[in-house]
This record gives sequence, structure tokens and C-alpha cells, in this order.
Amino acid sequence: MSNSLPRIASFSTLIVFSLLLLIGPLHAFAVKGFAPILALAGVFGLIAVISKRPSPAASPFGQQVKGYGYALVFMAYAFFAVFWSSYEGAMGSYLTATIIVAFTIAVVKTINQSDSNQRRIWQRLLIASMVIGCIFAMIIGPYNVYWPRIAADLNYPFELIRQVNRSLTILPIILMLLGAAMPRHYRWLVVIGMACGFVTTYYSNSQSSLLALCIGSAGMILAYIAAPLARLIIWSCLALALLSAPVLHIASFENKWVENYAPKIFIQKGAAQERQWLFYVYAKESLKKPLIGHGLRSSRSFEPASMKDYIAEGEARGGRVSNFVRPNKNKRNINLHPHNLFLQIIFEFGYLGAILLLLAMWQMLKRLDDRFDQQHKPWVWGAFGAGLGGIMFSHSVWQSWSLSIWATCIIVASALCRKGKV
Repeated sequence: MSNSLPRIASFSTLIVFSLLLLIGPLHAFAVKGFAPILALAGVFGLIAVISKRPSPAASPFGQQVKGYGYALVFMAYAFFAVFWSSYEGAMGSYLTATIIVAFTIAVVKTINQSDSNQRRIWQRLLIASMVIGCIFAMIIGPYNVYWPRIAADLNYPFELIRQVNRSLTILPIILMLLGAAMPRHYRWLVVIGMACGFVTTYYSNSQSSLLALCIGSAGMILAYIAAPLARLIIWSCLALALLSAPVLHIASFENKWVENYAPKIFIQKGAAQERQWLFYVYAKESLKKPLIGHGLRSSRSFEPASMKDYIAEGEARGGRVSNFVRPNKNKRNINLHPHNLFLQIIFEFGYLGAILLLLAMWQMLKRLDDRFDQQHKPWVWGAFGAGLGGIMFSHSVWQSWSLSIWATCIIVASALCRKGKV
């Protein structure tokens, strides 16, 4: 039996790497396919990790766990937040997220313990797959330019539109990771790709992709001009945005910041006024349970007791806000989810959970800072910023396909890391 374990580990590792090569096609044509691919890769990753004998040089288990201490504390807190949540499927969402984390760790460990020559070959194939996926994503992205009658020609175009938006949302992350993986003399190709991404995003009207590109580019530039301070600046911005979110969004609605100061293009294309009202409702409700929050995933289809008052405030505002809230007059819930990452965290976990999450984020950012060398670090910070920008004002953090995408991007970063193990 002991003689067969290395063969099982080798075969499982081969399957994991083969599954990773599907990232490019899935990115372009079926983003939701990231979830089953991660599940399969995670299962074979677990088999490979269990079958592989630990290296004598490997760090003790306790030391490895210590590096994720705050993340484990936050996961424990999130587990308890299930029990005061009003959402019936809260435990299922928690278990899904936990399984995704376990699969991600298993695949990363499988990559780290693989043979260096084998890993080098698969890195090149993975880069090729990602390049092909980016090219097709940018070709399909501006479909509304060369196929303006899509709604009339297709019986159900909505799912195709959602697929394209998701594909464009993760495009900046993939481009940044390619920048980190490619040799320096080939990075001009990635810069051209990013320029094409901006053009594609502009014509496709994907606000999430545009925000991801902007934040990702800002993170990369910051890391180039202020490398020693990049981690601290990024974490401080996250902390400020998270902890001030309820107060800021209440002030924004009450003082009409969007109407008075936002560019017209944001109001017209980004539904800024409608979002301002939605954020206002969640912000007000967040402060009703500021310490521990309303519970895990309780923001989904939330039914505030004072919904009629919020509707009245929206109607009194007039304009686009009134048109947005009027159809909801007879509904008890606000929306499917807050469409705001920071508000969702405060709403569900309160300030106690938010502080624990920030401590876990600092630990994770430190790990990124330590594990990537100076040459690749700006692109990795750019990928982190792009990933954050992609989910900041769009998807719920608990959607399984969304979690699978970001987990897969973490795996890709590990697979293409040049300095060492992540």
C-alpha cells in the first residue's frame, strides 16, 4: 500500500493541473463552470496531499496554522453568526464557503509539493490557456456593438449577458496575474491587453469590469512607486471604507451627494441614485445591530420592519429613485442583496466581525507581501485590487460561483508564483 501512495499522489497532481488548464475556456465561455472545476480539483488535491508523505523540511502543523490565526477566528465567528441569522440557508452558505476554502488550500498545497520540472511545464500551459481565455473574453465582451439586436434575436439573452459581464469582471485579475507570471521583456503584451480591456469594458458597459481595471491599475502603480508602504496603504483604505460605510452612506443619501457631485455618466449607466437609496436602507439597518450584526447572509432579501418608511423617503426624493422604489411598494424585502461589499460585512457581522476580518486581511496581505518577490509584487497587488473592485458593488460574497472564481484566482496566483511557496 505504501508503494502505491506516491503513484496515487502523482496521478492526482496530474489531474489537478489538467483541470487548471480549463481556466481559459471557462473564463471566456462559462464562468459558472469554475465551481465544478474547483470542486473536482479540490477532491483530487485532497487525495494528493493525503497520499504525499510530508517532507522532513516541512514546517510543523501548529506553525502553519498560526499563520492563519485571525482567519480561523473569523471563520469561527462566522459560524456562530449562523445562529442569529434570519436567513434559513445560512448554515448551507457557511458550509459551502468552508468547503471552498478547504479545496483551495488542498490545491495550493498540491501545487507547492509538485515536482519543479512538472510545475514549470504546467505553468507555461496555464499561461497559454489564460491568454486564450482573455482574447476570447475581449472578443465576446462588446457583443452589443456588433450584435445590437441580441434581445430580439435570442429568446433568453439575459443569461448570456450575465456570463459576459462575469467574464469581463475577472478579466483584469487574469491580466494582472499574467503580468506577474510573464518574463519582464514580454510584459508589454500584458499592458496592451489591459488597454484593450479598457476599450472592451467601455463599449460593453460593464461597470464592475471598469472598476476592477481602475482599482487594479491603481494598486499596481501604488506598489511600483511606494513598494514598502503598499500593504499598509491598501489595508488602511480597506479598514476606512469598511468601518465608515454605514455613516458615509447615510450621509450620502441625506445630503444628496450623488445628485450634487457624481458625474452624469455614473448616474445614467451605474444606477448611482438607485444604489444610493439601497445603500442608505442597509446602512440604517446595520446600525440597529452594530456590534454583532444581523447574522450570516441575513442581508439576502432582507425585510426591514420600517420598509414603508424607506419607500416613502425614496418616493419623496423623486426622479430615478422614485421610479426605482415605486414597484417595490407592496414588497417586504429591499433587494436580493446590498450590492455593497462593505455594507454587507457590517450588516451581517457587525463591527466585531468587521474588526476580526480586518485582522485576518492584514495577516493575508502580509503573507502576500512576504511570498512574492519585488519584481512580481506590483502585479500581484494589482490582481488583488482588481478582485476587490470586481465584487465591491456587484455580487453577494456568499454566491458559490463567485467564491469559486476568487478561490481559483488565488490558486492561479500560487501556480504562477516564482519566488516560492504560498
